[in-house]
Amino acid sequence: MAIALKASKKGLAIIDLARKKKGWTKIAVPWRENALVGEAALRKFWRRIPIRQDNFVSICKAVGVDNWEDIVEETLPLEDSPSSELKWLLELKATLEEIDKPLIDKLVAQVQKCSPNAIVKTQKLDSSSLVLIEDWQSVESILSRKQARSISVDTPAPENSVRRAKEIDLGGNHAVALVVQTTLESETEVGICVWVYPTNNAAHLPQNLQVIALDESESIIMEEQTGDAEDSVELEFGVEPTELFSIKIILGDVSITEDF
Repeated sequence: MAIALKASKKGLAIIDLARKKKGWTKIAVPWRENALVGEAALRKFWRRIPIRQDNFVSICKAVGVDNWEDIVEETLPLEDSPSSELKWLLELKATLEEIDKPLIDKLVAQVQKCSPNAIVKTQKLDSSSLVLIEDWQSVESILSRKQARSISVDTPAPENSVRRAKEIDLGGNHAVALVVQTTLESETEVGICVWVYPTNNAAHLPQNLQVIALDESESIIMEEQTGDAEDSVELEFGVEPTELFSIKIILGDVSITEDF
């Protein structure tokens, strides 16, 4: 079986700096040609989806990062994991071209045999949703109840949607909650909703906070800037299912970018 590798967050930051020095976009043709990989492999690399080791190494070296081992996500061996008195949480994640119902039924039956209260859900996802599922938290764990209600978190997200949140530290005792929702609306379009809220019991967002949506060539899709006493920012746009995009938050000299 071929070995599959994925990049760590720290590793992607190294790669991102290297490709900017070359003046390449995240899926630049010269990069793909030098690495001898297709566009799909490079997109998966940026989304931290495991790809073949030879492709992973080629992508790193083509952009000038020879120490590809520094880019790989390291996992803690099971025997080295800290012990705990808590119950185990079994989480199975997979992306499938098709749903094999007999196989899923057998898997569910086996899991429920061990844990009768197990819940199994299948959902069609776009690739950007995988980033949210893996690296982000539930909205309720980040936002206050009042803020959560304001984006209808008390009701289910639309079908084929993933909605997650992350706290963004902007320094100087400033932090905001970034909420991103992706909705697979069709085979050719993914709807993106972005909300930014104050945290740490702050009533309003910092003044002159910029929230910018960028496409894969780093062109601005749309942007908003806060004025005085604003309690939220919202962006809404669409991308193709395989299209990369980023959300950049700027406050003064601090700039944080989240890639999808």
